[in-house]
Amino acid sequence: KEPELLEIQIYPNPANGKLFIAGMETVYSNKNIVIYNTLGELIFSEKLDNNDSFKEIDISNWKNGIYLLK
Repeated sequence: KEPELLEIQIYPNPANGKLFIAGMETVYSNKNIVIYNTLGELIFSEKLDNNDSFKEIDISNWKNGIYLLK
């Protein structure tokens, strides 16, 4: 049975300076945040502890554009 993911909030959109990801409560033992640009290049990757339900990401040095969160 697949673990149930509750609700994830990603804000602000559009983001400027910092990106916040909240609500990552799940029964998954391994959680990763991976962000790619539209060229498929890996921009950010971080493994989270099982207790983490909130993440703040500094994007102040990122170029303007569209990014994909996995």
